[in-house]
Amino acid sequence: MPKSTKGEEPDYLAETKLAENPFSFERLVKEAFLLEYGFLQVQEIAGIVGVSKGRISQIFSNPQSIRPDTVEKLLAPLKNREHKRQIVRAWTIECFGIDVEDRPIGQLTGPEVTRTTLKRIDRQIRESRLSTAAQTALEAAGKAKDWYMRQAFLDRAFFAFQRIDEPGSAMRVARMMADDAKEVQNEARLVTALMLKLRVLPALQVVNTDECLKLADELRLRAARLNANYREGSLDVPSENQVERAILGATLTLIERGLLEKSEGWLRAQREITITMASKGKSYQEGFKSHFVAARIAVILGETFAASELLEMGFRSGEQKNLNALEVCGLLEARILEQTEPLSVVSDHLVQVIQNCNATLDLYHKYLAENHLAHVEAKRF
Repeated sequence: MPKSTKGEEPDYLAETKLAENPFSFERLVKEAFLLEYGFLQVQEIAGIVGVSKGRISQIFSNPQSIRPDTVEKLLAPLKNREHKRQIVRAWTIECFGIDVEDRPIGQLTGPEVTRTTLKRIDRQIRESRLSTAAQTALEAAGKAKDWYMRQAFLDRAFFAFQRIDEPGSAMRVARMMADDAKEVQNEARLVTALMLKLRVLPALQVVNTDECLKLADELRLRAARLNANYREGSLDVPSENQVERAILGATLTLIERGLLEKSEGWLRAQREITITMASKGKSYQEGFKSHFVAARIAVILGETFAASELLEMGFRSGEQKNLNALEVCGLLEARILEQTEPLSVVSDHLVQVIQNCNATLDLYHKYLAENHLAHVEAKRF
């Protein structure tokens, strides 16, 4: 229960304190030796390390007083690098009160942000350091003096937050974009913010289908009112194809989740339009996105052979140059396999997709894969 005194409202935002810290130095050392050697008692650990029982007890009772060479001796019998990393992390927290893996916001950028900061965030995203990228981009956006530079930082913050499966933070960034756009009356940027809003809404755990459809109508209406010449000559203005693909992507998500129905004729027409867009695409990213959407439609239609071909064409347009291409394609391939192969094959495939997501820290697509795996496994018994 939250702390409160008589006559005062309880503080539900008070810091949570566990009865025992599961990440304490002593707990992590004991757990590491238990997993690697099957030993948990102080005397057993002392025997492996080659010191007395009293010395291990002394280390556990006062870890902040031990020297680095003592920590090194304690780690020497351990083989698992993750165990070692966790123990060193716990020791630094005990000694200095600082978690070296959780730097506070405010120390991620200098007093001024530039295009060099933007490039650093892009590198963090490519290296799958998505949590750091999200926080760095958000902090940089708050310091940016140039309006367009601020928008570039917000774009990257949204992408990173979505990939680490923090839809609330991603939506907050999209709202900031919309506020900025309204303040300077930049209708094009507002259209971009609404596109990102439409990307998040259909994937939420609780979905209001009518809200999504109304947003799609508003987005299409606002995009149609944009000056055509302005759209063509400015990089920050979404194209008509981008707007329509965003609306179609959200619509397909609703269909895939059983929240919306569309006729077979409508689906086939959309697939042909999307394939045409893919053939006219000027970049490998455009080719990948359009082919991928067409493959999704083919899966909904139950045309698995066509879906596989379209998915392969999309992947080969840029292969792994497209961010998270393996994870995204792997997820759709699982839906194809579910219509053509035994559930055991689908399950094994999804496990591999999840491993790929873990490797790239893509928590958003991992969440989708975990949900699909849960449904597949539930059907197996």
